[in-house]
Amino acid sequence: GSSGCSEMFQSAGHVAVINAINDAVGVRVYQLPATPDKILAGLSGKNLMPDRFYLGGNFEDVVADIKANPV
Repeated sequence: GSSGCSEMFQSAGHVAVINAINDAVGVRVYQLPATPDKILAGLSGKNLMPDRFYLGGNFEDVVADIKANPV
């Protein structure tokens, strides 16, 4: 899902760890958590890229849902 603007700074640690794993062993992990099983699968040649990324809902559907369920 989405996050607030102040949460952007809290994700830097995750990116640093993922980049360190990639630099150390050459395996890019695309989804957290970066477990040893995922790294071993990447080392054995398995593609770790997910089929799809969730980038949020359809704008019109989200607006209709907000209108139908006001806070």
